[in-house]
Amino acid sequence: MDAIYTSLLKRARQTAEIIAQYKPVQPIVDQRLVEQDFGAWEGATLENVKKFAQDVALWQANALNIGPTQGESLSQMSRRKKEFCEVVFRNGGRRILIITHGSVLNALLCFLLNTPLHWRWAYPFDYCKLGEVALYESHCSLIRFNS
Repeated sequence: MDAIYTSLLKRARQTAEIIAQYKPVQPIVDQRLVEQDFGAWEGATLENVKKFAQDVALWQANALNIGPTQGESLSQMSRRKKEFCEVVFRNGGRRILIITHGSVLNALLCFLLNTPLHWRWAYPFDYCKLGEVALYESHCSLIRFNS
């Protein structure tokens, strides 16, 4: 393994640190691997989110382009993932472990496999499972999923 990239959120960092004990690489914390920013809805119960009823309706109708109240849209989140991929995968031939969150992995796979972001739920990652993507000059291949 040539590199370990992780979200800055605690559970991802802790997982990366455990794995790094057995590999000769130190985890690289990358802000772009953080989950979607749900703004005012972050950590709120469904009951609390109901006070944003108009915003919720707009978001449900167009989550790709409209974010939660004071949060980011799926398109905005996806741009962060695309930027991460373009920077990290620029140098081929490396084996990279990415430790992050389900929605982030969904967006990464959509970008890597050149599928529309609205298909993100076609890649339902289970907790603590591995996926493997092989990157080639002209395309990517999904080798393993939820292993």
